[in-house]
Amino acid sequence: SVQDLRALMALADAHHVPVRLVADQVDTSTATGRMLLTMLAAVDEMTADLASEHARDAVAVRRARGDRIGHPFYGEKAGEDAGAVVSAYREADSIMGAARLLNEREVPTRMGGPWSTITVRQLLVRLGAYTGRTRPGAKPRAPFLLYGLLRCHCGHILTGTRFRNGPQPLYTAYKCYKARAVPNHGPGSIPEKTILPWIREEIAHIDLGGDRAEAIRDDAARRAALTARLERASEEYVAGRWNRERRDREIAAVADEMGKLGDAVVVADLGDLDEMWTWAPADANATLRAILERVDLGPDMKPVSARWRNPALRRACDDPACTHCPALRGDMQSIRSDDA
Repeated sequence: SVQDLRALMALADAHHVPVRLVADQVDTSTATGRMLLTMLAAVDEMTADLASEHARDAVAVRRARGDRIGHPFYGEKAGEDAGAVVSAYREADSIMGAARLLNEREVPTRMGGPWSTITVRQLLVRLGAYTGRTRPGAKPRAPFLLYGLLRCHCGHILTGTRFRNGPQPLYTAYKCYKARAVPNHGPGSIPEKTILPWIREEIAHIDLGGDRAEAIRDDAARRAALTARLERASEEYVAGRWNRERRDREIAAVADEMGKLGDAVVVADLGDLDEMWTWAPADANATLRAILERVDLGPDMKPVSARWRNPALRRACDDPACTHCPALRGDMQSIRSDDA
């Protein structure tokens, strides 16, 4: 920069420091030397500007041609298999599990080191196979049957944990972590086996007969088709048949259609409801959360009411002894109470 050079020379003059260019035999203490130095600086600045222009033109041509700018992503070099990362994630159903599987199978990374959760997550996000969390602090899936369903009387959503009591096998409990800070909170946890019978009795009130079941199946089929479109977009991009712009357009279109479906209940054809309790906890939890919005607990950490996502799916039974159907006493509102 000529401007920077002139400022440097002015500073040198202010401190009485002579500047000489040995290679070019230029002495800046003379007028001729100052002129030559300024001309050399102007030529160098023009050369730098020309190089920048050529670089910008080259990048513009490559962009117009559709070439990749920058370092290639993982999977775009020989010997790299991005599809193996996606398959490991779908098999393990978690980022950490996918990294563990990739290391066990000795799938090579670009730098030759082990797979980490950060690397796997970044790759899955770029491929569209992992969309991240639905909201801050909440997981889309968890290995707990009642994850995200139980609400304490203090308003906090209970967190699932596993405990081992001596030689006994692991058992699941749900804890309210605000119990230690809220005065007179009472018990702060409840075992899953204690609350599960009440949940099963409540779910037994679901009515999937007639048009309701048909509408639910149609909605589930639409969501399954949209999910298949997302998977296909990811596979086509990994295989190199789609560019990133086309993949992003497809993901945006699917997200828009998913949004139009709203919060309609997604319940597959359950058949015998008893079978659901034999599924993996994460799968059963997904179905339970599609039916129920939450289960409210009392001060004794026992369930007192359930809020259904679609109250029309719940039928009131004719059994006077049913503690789940206060509609027989004319106060069904206690089951479907508002937040207030």
